[in-house]
This record gives sequence, structure tokens and C-alpha cells, in this order.
Amino acid sequence: MLPLLIALVLTGAPDSNWVAFRGTYGNSLAPATELPLTWSQSENVAWRVKLRASGQSSPIVWEDKVFVSSAEGKSKGTLVATCINLANGAVVWEKKLASAMPQEDNGYVSKAAPTPTVDSERAYFFFESGDLLSLSHAGELVWKRSLSKEYGPLRGNHGLGSSLALTDGAVIVLVDHDGQSYMLSVDRETGKNRWKIERTSGSGWSSPIVARFGDAERIYVSISKKLEAFDATSGKRLWHLDGLDGNNVPSPTLTKDLVVIGSGSAGFNLGIRRGGSGDVKMTHVAWSAQGVTSSFPSPLVHNGRVYFVGRSGALTCVDAADGKVKWQKRLPAACWASPIGADERVYFFCKDGTTLVLKADETGEELAKNQLPVDDVVYGVAAVRGSFVVRTGTQLTRIGTP
Repeated sequence: MLPLLIALVLTGAPDSNWVAFRGTYGNSLAPATELPLTWSQSENVAWRVKLRASGQSSPIVWEDKVFVSSAEGKSKGTLVATCINLANGAVVWEKKLASAMPQEDNGYVSKAAPTPTVDSERAYFFFESGDLLSLSHAGELVWKRSLSKEYGPLRGNHGLGSSLALTDGAVIVLVDHDGQSYMLSVDRETGKNRWKIERTSGSGWSSPIVARFGDAERIYVSISKKLEAFDATSGKRLWHLDGLDGNNVPSPTLTKDLVVIGSGSAGFNLGIRRGGSGDVKMTHVAWSAQGVTSSFPSPLVHNGRVYFVGRSGALTCVDAADGKVKWQKRLPAACWASPIGADERVYFFCKDGTTLVLKADETGEELAKNQLPVDDVVYGVAAVRGSFVVRTGTQLTRIGTP
């Protein structure tokens, strides 16, 4: 009963919240029902909002509020947190802060890429400048830290993209970069460290995923050639799988029994049984999906199948039980956003604003192909209350009945 009560406190109404990157549980599965099947520029668009600044993070939602992060200025010197009314798209508030580590804004380095997270009282934002902050739902600053000043500047050719995750009482921050890498558990109320562990240096954009295993919370991290599981309370590493390749961008996806990891390198898209201790390479690798790659989107597990999306839009569906390929298709364009599973459908949001909707069964039958005009790449999507909230660079669009 206790885990259920904690989950209810964290999430509130199941279909009203999308609290972190890839949803409340980090698996890109939408509890919302009656999600739209078809839309266009003139059909099923509730509102479209032009944001003051640009960013690459995904939107998050708590009941009637949508939260999104951005950065503005030639050196990304101003960090922007924005709250928007879910019903009508009106800006509720906007908070601006000076960056602790301004850096050149160009097409090769991340721009407000880490997705924030939210609970019933506060929203938490993280930027590649190392600025970590907490704001109330009313937009008031609760606490703020500069990790670049505390632990050194963040280094890497493409900036930082790892998003925040929540445990029962803390925010998990993963900083894997070319300098001294680390992971933090930060108390939600005070902003102080509960623990800090140092990690081997290595750049990546993958995000940590938090999930329960038995009666305890675990943190799963797939990045920099390894998969690791940590105890969320102490930060102790419980088990690991080394020798991976190409796993620096897709985040892990969990089922009841497996951790599924994606990789841009064929042969490293794996299903690993949860549990174990120490090195699990010889004991817990359940399957390897042969000839499959997973580039920017994270794997989606839905209705007993795993969906991997390669760099150019090559889509492969494999059996979640044994990793054998069921079918392959070509998406209309490449994807950066992770696909979303809902009811008997799977939604693939392509970079160019095209969304392909497939039947989540043995056939992968095409149900719809929708097109929206976009100002930039489609970076991320939230699914709540019968609608999608889609983020492009300077634009938010709510798809659904007005």
C-alpha cells in the first residue's frame, strides 16, 4: 500500500500530469485516454503559443499548468522558466535569471535541453550552465544553486542534455561531461545534497530513470558505455553492465522485469533483467535486438513490443520477451522526440512536424499521418487530458479539442 500512496502523492490524478522527461514514470506511456488520432493546422489544435525564448527541453504538466524552460541572448545569458495555462495557452508567469556560465549560442551546443520536473508544490529546472533551481507553482524562487561554480564548469562539444528525475523526496541530477562527472540527489525542499557520487568522465545526453524494484527505489543510468543501477536512498551502485557502445543519447526504459536500452550502434540494443548485483553481463542480459539501432529517441515498450527509432527514421518493432524483430518501417522523417504509447496506438513525432500513428499490434498498421507547421525541430511532447502538448524551439502547441 505504501508505494501506491507515494505514487498518488507524487502524481495526483493519473491523466492530469506529465511530471518529467518521457512522462511521470519515464516510460513514455500516456495514462491519458481519448488522445486525438488526427489533426492538422486547422483541425484539433486547441492553441499555439509563441514563446519569448528558444529551447530544446520537453514540456511538463501539473494539472492546469504547463512548465517549459528556454534560454535567450547570443550567449544564452538569460535563463527563462515559463508557466502556461493548459486550458487556453495564456502565459501564467515567466521567471528570468542570469546564467552562471554564459556560452556561445550555436547550432552545435545544447540550448535549455534538460527537461524540468514538477511535483504538487514546486517545479525544478536545470540548464547546461549548471544552474539548478526550484520555483513554486506561483513562480516564486524557492532555492537556487550553481553547480558550475560548486563543482567546476561543464565541458563538452555539445553541451548538456540530461534531464531531471524525481525520487520520493529528492531531485536526481546527472552530469556526465568531459570534466569530473557526478550524480546528485538534491533534497526537494532545501536544495541541499542528500548524496553525491563521482563518475567516470564521458559526455552524453541520456537521462536517469527512477523506478521501484520491490519495496525500494532504484535509479537506472545508461550512458558512456555502461548501464548502472543505484539505490536511490544512499546512491550506492548495486549492479552494472560494462562494454556498451553508442548509448550516450537514448535513456533506458523499464518494464516490470527488464531494463531496455537503446544504442546508435548495432548489437547494443538490449533487454537486461532487473535485479542482480555486481557485473551482470554473464547473468542478466535477456536478449540483444540484432541489426537494430536507436539514435535520438529512447526505446518505447508498449503492449509487449519494443519500438526502436534509428537516426534516419528507420523504425523497428521487436518482441519484448525475446528481442526478435517483428517488423520494420520507414518513418516520414527523422525523430528527436521519443515516441508515445497510448491505448492501442503508438505516436511517432518526427522532426519536421509530421506525426505517424500506428496500431500497437503485430501489424503496425498505419492509422493516421498528421502534419503541423513548425518553427524548429519537434523536441518533446507531453500527453495529458486527451491532448498532446508539443514543444518546438520557440513554440508550444496543444493538440486536442479546444
